[in-house]
Amino acid sequence: MITPLPNVDLDRFHSGDERLFTELVRSYSPRLLPHLRRYSASSDTDVNDLLQEVWLRAFQKRRGFDGRGSLFGWLLTICRTVGMSAVRKHTPVTPIAEVSAVTTPDAHGNLERTRLHAAVDELPARQRDVVILRVIEDRSTADTARILGCAEGTVKAALHAAMHKLKQTFREKVQ
Repeated sequence: MITPLPNVDLDRFHSGDERLFTELVRSYSPRLLPHLRRYSASSDTDVNDLLQEVWLRAFQKRRGFDGRGSLFGWLLTICRTVGMSAVRKHTPVTPIAEVSAVTTPDAHGNLERTRLHAAVDELPARQRDVVILRVIEDRSTADTARILGCAEGTVKAALHAAMHKLKQTFREKVQ
């Protein structure tokens, strides 16, 4: 049986009312778990750790929820942020010696890789996530779609748009 979602009293929510948050955790957690499973390394323990992080961030950022949208939508945004952070943590980091061996400093002494990461950070969230998963982590289109909860065509379109923006960014910096 699906538990109905509670109405949220913004004053109680913003003040961090313990009883309200307990009710919200009980009501919303079952609905958040499927979204977090996409980002989990594998076990239920990992998913529950992610869920705990979502609720911790929701509590810490509770004053940022203004009540104009749905609480569930706001929580899904937090899920996505927590999930992508978990995915990035599991991405192997290239040692700086290897990076400097394959990249050359630009006129200002910065590595091209640094410029690339900065340009990727400027992309819209969906495009940034697709580039990180498809290009940096070398995941398949299907795996990327599963993690982001979208269709493979959406991943392809976002990657195409992101690559176009990145090319424009680097053309502008060269000229």
